[in-house]
Amino acid sequence: MKKYLNIIILILSSLCFAQAEKVVNIIDGDTFELEGGEKVRMIGINSPEKKDVFGDKSKNHLKNLILGKSVTLKADNICSDRDRYQRLLRYVYLDEIDVNLKMIEDGYAFAYLTYKFSKSQQYKDAQLNSQENNLGIWASPSKDKTETTKKREPFRPNRKLVIIGLAVIVIFSIGLFNLIRK
Repeated sequence: MKKYLNIIILILSSLCFAQAEKVVNIIDGDTFELEGGEKVRMIGINSPEKKDVFGDKSKNHLKNLILGKSVTLKADNICSDRDRYQRLLRYVYLDEIDVNLKMIEDGYAFAYLTYKFSKSQQYKDAQLNSQENNLGIWASPSKDKTETTKKREPFRPNRKLVIIGLAVIVIFSIGLFNLIRK
């Protein structure tokens, strides 16, 4: 009987701290909107803004992970419930995957260590790992094949300028030769 009571308490306590919601819009790589209109700011991560390099990639990565799916939102016991813009501050889970952590592991978000939260060391370690492996925002342009890099065109001299240059050299040489010969 005690075993079943513990299971019931565990289930009820997880229901109190978590809520499943459908994601309907991705605002950027660390913020999204729920079906009811509530905006959620993901705890412990910061992604490049849309106007920044990798901003669109970060947003698209989050979109591929959670858009149109039901996610479980969990509050942190040591950080605020809402940010200064009144967005919910939450850990986001898709099945058993910590999406906040996945964004850092895949290199599409930074560990946002300005404010205290319970998973800060885990997120910091994940960022160091993604940096070491040159993932996402940490990729150098030569390793990130999807980034457009400007190719340098080979030098091609103008044919007319080459002919004129050669003619000037020949005329100068003939003049110098005649000057020396006298």
